[in-house]
Amino acid sequence: MLSKCLRNTFSGSLFSWGNNLIGRGTELSADVFASLPIKIALSNNLAARKATSGFGQGIFVTENGELQLCGSKNIWTDMWLKPETPNSLAVFKGEIKVKDADLDQSHILVLTEDGIVYQSISKTQMSIVELPGSSRLIAAGNNVSFAVVKIDKEEKLFGWGVTDFKNSSVFCQHYPEQKSPSEIFVINQLLKKTGESIKKIAVVDESVVLLTDKGTLLTWGNNTSACLGVPRSELSLIDNYVFEPSNPLKLANINDSIIDFALSQNILVVQGKNGVYWCGLENRFSLRSVSLPDNGKIDKVGASHNHFYLIDSNGKIFTNQPIPGEKDLKFYGNENLYEIDQRYFGCSKIKSIEGKYHNAFAISN
Repeated sequence: MLSKCLRNTFSGSLFSWGNNLIGRGTELSADVFASLPIKIALSNNLAARKATSGFGQGIFVTENGELQLCGSKNIWTDMWLKPETPNSLAVFKGEIKVKDADLDQSHILVLTEDGIVYQSISKTQMSIVELPGSSRLIAAGNNVSFAVVKIDKEEKLFGWGVTDFKNSSVFCQHYPEQKSPSEIFVINQLLKKTGESIKKIAVVDESVVLLTDKGTLLTWGNNTSACLGVPRSELSLIDNYVFEPSNPLKLANINDSIIDFALSQNILVVQGKNGVYWCGLENRFSLRSVSLPDNGKIDKVGASHNHFYLIDSNGKIFTNQPIPGEKDLKFYGNENLYEIDQRYFGCSKIKSIEGKYHNAFAISN
């Protein structure tokens, strides 16, 4: 185990592990996924409010509303100045306050404090997404994106990307591009009927998870990793694209009110009032429960690639698989959990862990 804290931290300190390419300035190598948590210094030493990863890339929203990026040298070379140091995206630097941002592979989606949504359209350009009102939430996927838009006094879910939302046949790449946002009528009608609003929405590649303010979880899209809450079909790949907005899956098999969730490429972890549940990794089982050692209280859940993370009320972090390169993780055999040493994070409490693909980002309290 570590003998002492590795660094001093402050609120909003940013840490990364998993992919050596992000925040380290290294080229791809055989040990690219064998890195331990390290601290990443944002430009101008700003504190981080949000962080997530694409393939070899990271996107960060700072506490003062600035958007910063870092990643591979061969991706967006004009936009990403250095792989080892995050840099501000020029179009937003000092001009537009960013409320939220999302990234999937190389697709960036940005929500400003004014409710305007921008998306990347080339290696060097961002454009405004034409929506019929002010947006409150966004979610970026590789082939599809979403925004929760306020129209008059009503909020509605819109989607766009490589899909045909008007016919509700989504996530099959044989369908034409739907670049203009369309209302997701079936989801909006369902929520209006039940009197619920959208609390959170996430999309990774072509898998979508939506949480309402009343604790209902809906999923649809690509289920090839079995991360939509039901077992993966043993049929062909295309048969796993079975859940569409016209027939979303409601996770009624959980007798619990859902508080939060985290979604990665291969895992869904769900936080309920009475427990935590997870599924994925191409397994043929529905959501199964997991609890902390000694009946600890879970404050936050997170996910990246094949890992889920559970943060308890004392700031301890537990995961379902060892972090590559870590040899001293505590293992709790009866729960199949590993505890990550807090000293990698300067002994500070971590408030969130996010990462869709091979890299995870943690932000301190």
